[in-house]
Amino acid sequence: MARALNLPEPMAVDASPRPMRLAIVASRLPLPMTRADQITVAHWIAFLAARGHAIELFALTEDSAARPKEMAWLHRHCTAVHLFPRSRWRSVLGAVAGWLRGRPLQVGYFDDRAQAKAIQSAAKRFDAVYVYYIRSAQTVGRTFDAPAILGMQLSQTLNIARMLESFRPGWERWLYRLEAPLIRRYEAQAWQRFARTVLIGPADLAAVQEACATERQPQIDNAVLAPHGITLGPKPPMDRDDGHTVMFLGVLATNTNVEAVLWFVSEIWPRVRQARPAARFRIAGRRPRKTIQALHGREGIEVLGEIGDPLPYLAEASVCVSPVRAAAGMQNKLLDYFRAGKAVVATPAANEGIGAPPARAVRLADTPEAFARELIDLLESREERLRLGRAARAFVEKGWSWEAWFLKLEQVIETAVRYPRPAVQSSQHELRPRPAQGEYVSVAEAETPWGER
Repeated sequence: MARALNLPEPMAVDASPRPMRLAIVASRLPLPMTRADQITVAHWIAFLAARGHAIELFALTEDSAARPKEMAWLHRHCTAVHLFPRSRWRSVLGAVAGWLRGRPLQVGYFDDRAQAKAIQSAAKRFDAVYVYYIRSAQTVGRTFDAPAILGMQLSQTLNIARMLESFRPGWERWLYRLEAPLIRRYEAQAWQRFARTVLIGPADLAAVQEACATERQPQIDNAVLAPHGITLGPKPPMDRDDGHTVMFLGVLATNTNVEAVLWFVSEIWPRVRQARPAARFRIAGRRPRKTIQALHGREGIEVLGEIGDPLPYLAEASVCVSPVRAAAGMQNKLLDYFRAGKAVVATPAANEGIGAPPARAVRLADTPEAFARELIDLLESREERLRLGRAARAFVEKGWSWEAWFLKLEQVIETAVRYPRPAVQSSQHELRPRPAQGEYVSVAEAETPWGER
């Protein structure tokens, strides 16, 4: 089956009065948009190009090569696209070599000398360099010719700790136990090479702070909290709810999603079916593992696999679930549910990076009993499902578009160009000088570093 062309929607923004020359460093080509990091980087490029910034992309390529139309899109939005081919075996050898040097496996896997050399030699021609994910941090040395921003996004220290808490014994758990101390040490040090470090939310920042303390490193003093958004689209129909369908949406090859689905099916779903025998559970997402495929046909469970546009399927769902326990950063699936105007039951960890108000826009539960109770309650009340769905849609409309968050991230970069190291730091927001008064204000409170937007 041919893969549908999947490109970011045009950004609804005006041109910036101060265009910049920017480099974006990524561990994967952002197209096709099949993973969360690719979706974010592709939309970031679309936003920056719409604002009139000159962008050069430096990306590794492995097995997810873009098609000609996707490459044409990148060349239309970037002044230059620099690709660095990297075979799978070379990445595996890099992971082993990095481990022998005391680096995390994921850093060694994506550590590419050609990419690092290219960006370091070109740094002088950029106003700033944006490095996406900690696994690409090695491209920036301690001496660098442009302000560099690390899009760390989530704390891998926190992510791995939660995986170890919830994953069953096996080779993956053993691998994470090996990785945990390495990533904690690396995360405590990597930020020191950058002018700013971008994190999703307070939990990720707290985990990095704890890693710094544990590893006896200086406390992180350049953190900025900046999640990303979603393409909202028109309001979906609200009248296709059959009162029986529960849905999960997410990539079904990732460890966190597989663990979440298996936990839900074994611990929560039997309780739901006992109370609501007609209930059915639909599981949708790319590359379902065999353990997920094996659930198809059991106790009202339907494994859809990859479905393309999820909105028609979400429109038919009565309640959507995010039973993710091993997670950090933010869960894109929650924003997908919210934009579709669906009632949602999620774990507190799944909602951590988004912060939807509990009870008002989302139901939260962290035990099988509580999760099943919330889900059954919603299946039994169409009025409450509609109320919760409307509140969820209103929540994302209020400030969760790509443009809303990227405008704030753009401010962070503008500020880093003018003030490479912040003089004051807050655990909640980037602080920067307001030139007119010479005082510091929160990025969350300010419209722009120059007060003009």
